[in-house]
Amino acid sequence: HGGDGWPGTREIGPHRPSETGLGLAMNPVAPGETVGGYTVVEEVGRGSTATVFRARPGDHGPDVALKLLRPDLALVESAMTMFADEAQIAARIVHPNVVRVLGTGEHDGVPFIVQELVEGFSYGEVRSRVAELGRSIELSTHLAILAQAAEGLHAAHETRDEHGALSNIVHRDVKPHNILLGFSGRVKVVDFGVAAARDRSTRTATGATKGTLAYLAPEQILSPRDVDRRADLWALGVIAWEGVTGQRLFFDKMDGVTIWNVVHREIPPLATDGSVPEPVLRVVARCLSRKREGRPPSAAAVAEVFESAAAALGET
Repeated sequence: HGGDGWPGTREIGPHRPSETGLGLAMNPVAPGETVGGYTVVEEVGRGSTATVFRARPGDHGPDVALKLLRPDLALVESAMTMFADEAQIAARIVHPNVVRVLGTGEHDGVPFIVQELVEGFSYGEVRSRVAELGRSIELSTHLAILAQAAEGLHAAHETRDEHGALSNIVHRDVKPHNILLGFSGRVKVVDFGVAAARDRSTRTATGATKGTLAYLAPEQILSPRDVDRRADLWALGVIAWEGVTGQRLFFDKMDGVTIWNVVHREIPPLATDGSVPEPVLRVVARCLSRKREGRPPSAAAVAEVFESAAAALGET
C-alpha cells in the first residue's frame, strides 16, 4: 500500500525511537493481540502518524488492513481529530477503485481504522522495480492503471452527504504510492489522511501545505486554503507524464527547487515522436495547466480518454 503508514511508501525513512522516549510510540500492538475482534497477524506498513497491520477477523472472513494511530499521537487532540476525519471521509466513498473503510474503533485509547486489505503493490513500487530491472511498462498498461485511478478519484469528488449535498472531497495527496495495484487487476486509490472535505473538523492552517511536493498543484503551494478537485487532476497529469517518460517532472532533492519547479518550470510535452495518441497528449497537457480553468472538467473525463486509448492500444 502507499501513503502514510501503508506498505510501499518510499518517502518515509527508517524507524527511529520517539524523542519523547515512549518505547511503544511506533508499536501500538504486537502480532497475536486482538484488536476490535481482529487478530493481528503482522505489520505491513509504517508511517509518520500510523502503523498498518494485517489482521484476521474472528469469523474467518478475508484479512483486513488495521491502521492504528501512533500511541503518542493519541495524546494529541489535533492528531486524533485528523485521524477521525480520515475515517469519516474515506467511509463515505463507495467505489471499486477506492479502498473501502470497513469500520473504526479504539484499542487501549488508540483509535484504529479497519480497511480492506489490497493484496498487491503500489504503482510507485512497480514502476521503481521495473526501472531497476531495466525494463519498461507498456503505455497501454500505464493508461489502464491511471484510468481506474481517475475513476476512483471521480467517485471521491462526486461523493454526497446524507442530504444529497456534495461533500467537496479533494484527496490532495495523489501520487504513485497512493495508487494500489491489486493482484486481481483492480486499481484502488488509498489514503485520504490529508483530504479536504466541506465538513472536515480539522482545517489547514493558514500558509500550511498538505501533500507531497512533487505532485502538488501550484495552487496548493501558493494558496493552500483555496484548493478544489482540480488539484487532483494536476497530480494525475504529473503521474501520467512521469509514468510514460520514465523521468521525474518537478522533483529535486532540494525542496525549494521542487517548489520552484512546480510553480515555474516549463513543462516539456509528453512526447513528440508520435508514440503517444493525440487525445492522451491533449488531456495530460490540460491536466498540467497552471490555470485551473484550463484543466479537464472532471477526473471522469480523464479516465475516459485514458481508457479509450488503452483499449485502442490493445489493453484488455
